[in-house]
Amino acid sequence: MKRNRLLPMATVFCTVLFFSGCDLTGSDTSESTPVTVPDGTILITDLKTTSMTLFWTAAGGSGTLKYRAYYSESDNIGTVEEMKMNGIAVDDNWTTEPSAAVTDLTKDKTYYFNVMVTNEAGSTAAYTERTKATPSVNDTIAPHREDIFISENPGGLFVQIENCRDNETAGYDLQFLIYYSEADNMNTLEEAKANGSACGTWTTAVSLKEDGDASLSVSKPDAGKYYIAAIIRDEAGNETLDSLSKAITITNDSPLTDRTITASKENNTVTLTWIPVPPPATDSIMNYLICYSDTGEKVESIENALVAEDEIIQLSQLTGNASSYTTPGLTAGETYYFNVIVQINSKENSSIFMDIYSPVSVTIDSE
Repeated sequence: MKRNRLLPMATVFCTVLFFSGCDLTGSDTSESTPVTVPDGTILITDLKTTSMTLFWTAAGGSGTLKYRAYYSESDNIGTVEEMKMNGIAVDDNWTTEPSAAVTDLTKDKTYYFNVMVTNEAGSTAAYTERTKATPSVNDTIAPHREDIFISENPGGLFVQIENCRDNETAGYDLQFLIYYSEADNMNTLEEAKANGSACGTWTTAVSLKEDGDASLSVSKPDAGKYYIAAIIRDEAGNETLDSLSKAITITNDSPLTDRTITASKENNTVTLTWIPVPPPATDSIMNYLICYSDTGEKVESIENALVAEDEIIQLSQLTGNASSYTTPGLTAGETYYFNVIVQINSKENSSIFMDIYSPVSVTIDSE
């Protein structure tokens, strides 16, 4: 069965999205709210031949949180205990800032880095150890990028940037920061930083294709009409700008109210039915993307479906007031997790809203 992209070619996105879920705790204490690390990723910027800056997402927990970064020439600082035993502290003192400048490194050499966090009760946790080699020469070339596409969903904005590449930094280590403004005043890096408001903080792509298309999910502003710009940064700190030429309308309201899908089966054929979404505007083009996956998790939310795009089978795309679809030729004994993605394109507002119904599973009877 042919795999198609969930988004039509006219709205293909390069995505950069952030959804991490790592809860790492260190030493056990009697503290009722211990330190937790929701996102253990350590990012790097200002990478030079003998130095770099580490930064990370703030941890959670009660009281004042303090951090200490460590490095080693060996893969031996993955836990709190290993950092204490084998690591070299970047600074003599703990800091409340989620960043650390590492200096006096040797060029063209591989190092391992990690971060320890603690609170006033003595609860500790480790981030996720990462490795990085210092370059032999400093990188001064900014990342390459092509078109940017934006779609709104109930949880935020889904940003896709085509062909994100860098001469030194791997695609998954490129960093993105999305800005929005009510005026068309973000046409340069300097203008975006001066005039735009950031949607969250620096993040990496949640999905990256072989051709460099990057995807990410970010928070969205209040309802209104906005210009959107993305700054792409490599680990050396070189930056480039990608921006929309038109403003888009953010609604913050999903027109999808009844998410129920009914499935009926006969032999190896399944028919899906649903209540279509009323067009929110006269110029709206309604697309229904019927798809399935091997697990329910991949199609249980629009964010998951967009990130797992290459792992989902798109059966068909229906336009207009569609309310049913029949798929024959399914395999006996297999369980299928079906869902329908609704995509609302508004020409007048230059906007795309995407939402998803509730998934339904069907097991085809064994012959």
